[in-house]
Amino acid sequence: MSESLINYIIIYFICSLSILGYGLLLSNYSKRYLNEINIGEAGIVGILITIIYSTISHIFIAHGYFHNTIFIILGLIFFIYFYRNLSRLEIVTFIVVFSIIFISFPTFKSHDDFHYYHFPYTYYITQYPHLFGMGNFNHGFRTPSSIFYINSLFYLPYFKYYLFNISAVLILGFFNLNLILRLFQNFKKQINKNEIYFIICALFFTNIFFYRIPEHGTDRSAQILILILFLEYFLMIQNKRKIEISINKIFIYISIIISLKSFYILYVIFIPIILFFLYDNNYLKILKNFYLLKNLYFNILLVSVLLTLFINFSNSGCLVYPVYFTCYEHLSWSIPIEQVKAMNLWYEQWSKAGATPNFRIDNPEQYIQKFNWVSNWIEKYFFNKVSDFVLGLLLVGIILLLTFYSSEKEKKKIDKHLLIFYLAISILFFEWFYNHPSLRYGGYVLVFSLIFLPLIVKLKSYKLKKKSIKSKFITLIICIFIIFIFRNTLRLHKEYTIYNYNFFKDFKYNVEKSYFRINEKININLTNKRFIIK
Repeated sequence: MSESLINYIIIYFICSLSILGYGLLLSNYSKRYLNEINIGEAGIVGILITIIYSTISHIFIAHGYFHNTIFIILGLIFFIYFYRNLSRLEIVTFIVVFSIIFISFPTFKSHDDFHYYHFPYTYYITQYPHLFGMGNFNHGFRTPSSIFYINSLFYLPYFKYYLFNISAVLILGFFNLNLILRLFQNFKKQINKNEIYFIICALFFTNIFFYRIPEHGTDRSAQILILILFLEYFLMIQNKRKIEISINKIFIYISIIISLKSFYILYVIFIPIILFFLYDNNYLKILKNFYLLKNLYFNILLVSVLLTLFINFSNSGCLVYPVYFTCYEHLSWSIPIEQVKAMNLWYEQWSKAGATPNFRIDNPEQYIQKFNWVSNWIEKYFFNKVSDFVLGLLLVGIILLLTFYSSEKEKKKIDKHLLIFYLAISILFFEWFYNHPSLRYGGYVLVFSLIFLPLIVKLKSYKLKKKSIKSKFITLIICIFIIFIFRNTLRLHKEYTIYNYNFFKDFKYNVEKSYFRINEKININLTNKRFIIK
């Protein structure tokens, strides 16, 4: 094992513990809003704090070496301070999960968007404070994501920009840690079958289909958190938890998800719908119980939304790019409305299999209307990506059915609230399919939910002893992580074969001169004293 790899393993755990430290800080001082929170959930809270801090701080300063080092050290101090509040089970599970997840971290070649705007945007944050009009440099700069701001805080001496993909690893790690610890909590008390079956389905789905971190980008990281968001909705409508606690957790997840991808604001609609039915249509009772404006995490959600809108607006002149009616074109840095409309058209025809970087369908305006695009989408996209994904989900479903099958069954009526939840997801699915039917735009998690929620209801009907359920779940979790390790091992072997990438000798991924092209343009503008870019 090389010195380079050892250093990266050390900094990987230091960064993970630092983010966890910030989460422990807030969760310990806000126990009136959150209780029984495990360190996986605390880590997700830490990610939220990191997002808000990094976004606000960048308005005033660049995230250089000194600033970032102080930030990491301070988070580590918080972790050491709150360490005594953690159980032995939590510490052991953290070490095991993050050790396994580490194998997904090294990579030589990332996805196409990484060099196009993910790396350039993140590197810009480390070199300059916030500049207006960045969207004029690059289409990708018009749709910024909080994941760039998180990654910018890991621009550190010696490691430089080679930690710019760590945020996706942290999200996946804390996701797994959260769900596994929730399983253990279930086994210590009366089992909530809805929760444990949802968790095992989510663990299967995420670690098998999202095993390759370089492909996560902003889309898959957001969808991983949407899974936990759906779990909280799912549990809340089952009245298995205090609604107030579930609502606060929902505020946390939505805050992060929207900051990762602003169009996921659609998922906020669940809150008023579910509360409406839970409280028997009594909105006065809702207002009386929640005092939203006095709720810490509701205000954090507001701050997160406002910051997201500000960054979008200051980059492109649009609150949500490329939704043209949210744009104001009479600013010195605004993207012309016609360009916004053209890009909106491009995104829609691309998601409907009508365009690629090297191909564009004739008459795109007519192509995207109604269902003119469906036959082409089925031929070029469904049978290329969606069909394999659905078959994979069905295979996982069959495995789970065979694992938990029992000849003894319980007859229970399906909760009407569950039907409402399923209906809401179905509505989101049809919105997705009609407007932007690409898996990366929320399709993964929606298809998963439509298939696995009925499966969970089916599994719940089987009578199984607590001891039997526990042993089966432990076996399945072990199998999940074996598959995760195996697939990443194959990936690394492939990268070694194609690119001669050996992370044992050198952990660094491929960085070309073109990655810094935006910074060269910024320098020219600043030299010419053009601080507002056009």
